[in-house]
Amino acid sequence: MTIKGNAPRGWQADATRDCLPDRAGTPNIVQLTRSRQKATAFFISLGNGPAFTISAKGRIAWCLAQLIEAGPTGITAADHPGTRIAAYVHRLRQFGVPVTTRYEANHDGWGGHHGVYQLSATVLRIEGDLP
Repeated sequence: MTIKGNAPRGWQADATRDCLPDRAGTPNIVQLTRSRQKATAFFISLGNGPAFTISAKGRIAWCLAQLIEAGPTGITAADHPGTRIAAYVHRLRQFGVPVTTRYEANHDGWGGHHGVYQLSATVLRIEGDLP
């Protein structure tokens, strides 16, 4: 028995094979289509704690590379307009990467403040991409 149907928006049905229901009886007909990005490995040394390695893809890897390049100066959302720096930093923190936030006053005449993100550990990019 094959089950066919419309895939939800943003998903694409796998048309190369018949799709059967899984054990729960729900049709298993969709696959998320994404570009196959290579993962980049990073070595994180916490100074007083254990060192570990993470692998990251896409914007998360890009953000970590930007933090490494910026060094103690740090990065802000104003440095990279159109990117979601706070969201990428949040994901890095979930991976266990220690990123600190320093708040500075805005100097544009509008008042307020903004966050400057800095690495508080030694992070090295491991050369080459992971599969």
